[in-house]
Amino acid sequence: MSNFIQPKTAVYLSLVAITLVKGMAPAIAQSSDPMTAGNAAYLKGDYKLARKYFAYVSVNRPSWLAFYQLANSDVKLGDLNRAEQEYKRSMMLSTDTKVIKTCQAAVENIAHIRKYGASSPAVSSAPLAHRSGTIAANSNGGIPANAAEIAAGNDIVAKRALLKKLQAEHEKNQLALKLVVQASDDFTKRRKEAIAKREAILKEGLEDAERARAAGRAEIKDNSTYLCRNRQTGELSINIPTVIEEDIEAKWEAEAQRRIKNSELRARGVHIPDYDNTAHHMLNGLKDDGRGGTRMSAQGTNLHVRNYVHEPRRTAVASQGAGVQTQVPTTEKVEPNKQVAGTPSASTPAK
Repeated sequence: MSNFIQPKTAVYLSLVAITLVKGMAPAIAQSSDPMTAGNAAYLKGDYKLARKYFAYVSVNRPSWLAFYQLANSDVKLGDLNRAEQEYKRSMMLSTDTKVIKTCQAAVENIAHIRKYGASSPAVSSAPLAHRSGTIAANSNGGIPANAAEIAAGNDIVAKRALLKKLQAEHEKNQLALKLVVQASDDFTKRRKEAIAKREAILKEGLEDAERARAAGRAEIKDNSTYLCRNRQTGELSINIPTVIEEDIEAKWEAEAQRRIKNSELRARGVHIPDYDNTAHHMLNGLKDDGRGGTRMSAQGTNLHVRNYVHEPRRTAVASQGAGVQTQVPTTEKVEPNKQVAGTPSASTPAK
């Protein structure tokens, strides 16, 4: 199709059709089937009356067949300009390629008539008006022979419209299902990632705690240079007093526990999406809310705060008072001295 109805022309045609039909509307509306009545008038040669029926149908129940027969009537009445536009309207309302080709041939023939004053031999197979007065391609692409077949063709158009509607609804449902499945997959993926992240944080905390204990053992080893005397035997030896060893162990065990607690706090801050059985919540409640976090109140209550970002290598200790920062103790070597057993020195302070 190379020619289409311009918007202004379409509005003009609609107004003309409504004006022409208005006077006949009461009488035509009383007819049980205006389309059949129009075909009957067309067969009798009363093209003006037929046109009024077809115009009424094209306004109230528009279909490709109504505009096609309206165009045929205008051809009979010699109004080629109006017929051309109505053939184009018929093409727009039809999805049948044979109907479209027939209307195209009619439009081309009208152009040929305007130029040469006669129908084109090339389109003689698709005349503008059949002697039966019922030129309209049926479902098989032929020319209906009577009004009953025309009505059947109109019913086919209605069924096609219903089929299109059902197909559109099916595609809409398929899209909705696809969105639900996609949202469910995304939900499962994000939940697994959150769980893995939480487990990684806890594992890192345990590893940090073990490194703290190892640092304590290294400090004990570095401080095993005390000159000790056995009270019972008086024997001298190079060792570390038990009280100092226990103090160092306690200090680093406290640091290990602090690291574990801090990792637990960080792990709690990782938001793990909860399962939801409704597709609505899966579609609307699975948006990424950013990195989760925790915040300690003055009473040490663990509050879940969304979008709270942990700064690297900073930790907080839950206590009855405000949170405090704790520095990691470092190892300090104790120089040898002449201290004897029974007079232990104070524990080595942490820097």
